[in-house]
Amino acid sequence: MKSRIRNPNSGFSLIEVVVLIVVVSLALPPIAILMYQTISDSAQSHMQAKALELAKGLMEEILSKEFEDQQEASGSFGTEEATRAAYDDVDDYDGLSEKPPRDSQGNIIDACSGFRAKIAVENVQPSSPGGSAAPDGTTQFKRVTTTIEWDGGEHSLKLVGLVTNHTGYTDGLTLLEGGVEGKNRENLRFHVHNDAGKEIYLTHLKATWAAPEAYYEKIKVEPEGAKGYDIWKKDDKSGIPRMGSGNVAMFVKRCVQVPASADIWIKIEKFKDLAEGKGKNVDMSGTDFTIELWGTPYKYQPFVVPP
Repeated sequence: MKSRIRNPNSGFSLIEVVVLIVVVSLALPPIAILMYQTISDSAQSHMQAKALELAKGLMEEILSKEFEDQQEASGSFGTEEATRAAYDDVDDYDGLSEKPPRDSQGNIIDACSGFRAKIAVENVQPSSPGGSAAPDGTTQFKRVTTTIEWDGGEHSLKLVGLVTNHTGYTDGLTLLEGGVEGKNRENLRFHVHNDAGKEIYLTHLKATWAAPEAYYEKIKVEPEGAKGYDIWKKDDKSGIPRMGSGNVAMFVKRCVQVPASADIWIKIEKFKDLAEGKGKNVDMSGTDFTIELWGTPYKYQPFVVPP
């Protein structure tokens, strides 16, 4: 019986070297693709986060301006100012396109040369703020769309806001009842009556409370005799986190029509302990809430929901 014993100093045979080369050549492309994809995804995540930061900053700047130019005739629309720093009403921004983006004073924003900011401002009907645009200057609602593009427009991120013309104040809504409900006492539901003597459209809601620290993720309305529907909710894809105390939720998808003398129920749902992420339910029992409901053409005075 003969046996072959390898000399430990003899190295690899030619066949073994060939096999090794084949194996490595088959393994390297998938590894390289995986590494490229990982690096690419990381870069895109960074760009998306920066784009969201730019879009939010622009939206906050625009929504801080007047509904329309106070020096012009009612219903005027378009840019009346010569420079970006002089913009003083929402529709001054219509058609703005900047690469790189600039701040409110017209200065280039650092480290943003690869981005383009585009703004569109449109009048819309209160019954369908997400629908087709109305003729310029014809309604008390303006939809603001902020788009940030990068990689030559191959990638983009968009935020949409709704602006209304708050021209006065009234006690048009009366609180009838309200309180906390839900298995973990994490939802607030209240009942209001429209005694303004005319139909109104609700566009925004602001809820304020002192403690506990909590953030809600959905607002639902239940009109009298009709099926309820969502009017605002957290959206991870668009970077919209839960709302905290003092934040304003805009009803971009659908305004709330409240006929004269009608009742509605509004539900603020799923209070959590975190603005983002999964979070845990927060018991809101014993909490004093102050609720502001905004409508057109008025902003309604705050009323208090007792614990």
